[in-house]
Amino acid sequence: TGCLMALDALKQTTPNHRLFLADFDYLPDPICGAVNSPIVAQKREEKGARGQTRDLGTYLVEQGEADIFFPTDFGVLRTMYLSVMSGHEGGAREGGAREGACGGGAQTLETAVVPHGRFFREYADIGATTMLNGENPLVEDYSNMKIFVAASSSSPSAATEQAAGGFGALLPPKRPWIGVRTQ
Repeated sequence: TGCLMALDALKQTTPNHRLFLADFDYLPDPICGAVNSPIVAQKREEKGARGQTRDLGTYLVEQGEADIFFPTDFGVLRTMYLSVMSGHEGGAREGGAREGACGGGAQTLETAVVPHGRFFREYADIGATTMLNGENPLVEDYSNMKIFVAASSSSPSAATEQAAGGFGALLPPKRPWIGVRTQ
């Protein structure tokens, strides 16, 4: 798949890295109800509906006529990441496909899958992203999104924080770098 090829390219070109991916992990009303099936959305151009979308019941539409969205299975993504980065063809070694640290040998791999709202409550400047009516779509909306953070390095990092369910060791020092006000 494209994801597998991208992970392999990452390993080959940047063995010591930090990875940050965000995507939908669930989509409402997929077209066939199967696991990870897509939704197909088309922009409406009728008068009074401009800018709105409608869901279609099939992906068999003319190219360019609709957007096709697939959810990401973050458990599978984490397993693929650990497998590719650790060089295990048949899947990640026992215990490697979990949140936290996977070490042993020269390479240390760390991963976390974090709900969108939790991540932004931790790392965003909430005041800068709150609307005048008090709502904050950055942390209140997108409950069907998750963020995958991962790191690969030759030296161990703060794996203890990872084992405790944290993800801060995978990111730069905590600071409100999202929604920072500029003049």
